[in-house]
Amino acid sequence: MDCLKQCDKASFCVMDKGFKKDGEWAVHYQSVIVFGKIKMVNDPDKVKEICTQLCLKFTNDQNYIDHELKYSGPSVLCLEFIPEHISGKIVEES
Repeated sequence: MDCLKQCDKASFCVMDKGFKKDGEWAVHYQSVIVFGKIKMVNDPDKVKEICTQLCLKFTNDQNYIDHELKYSGPSVLCLEFIPEHISGKIVEES
């Protein structure tokens, strides 16, 4: 968090697992990198909404979700990544 206070720039990169063509040594893969800025989500209602949606990906037990939001929710810090530039590539080594 100290670093974010100094500079809010960030990047996020995703690569697929790649593949090799039969008889070749090279790995072919695709990747995407997103550049942008990160900021803290300060609105408690928005944090609760984000946490609820995240919980719903793993369980639909509303009692469990309510319990977690009540006891753990106040200590949650949510960050928002705001994309500014997206770049992708396909690497086919030879």
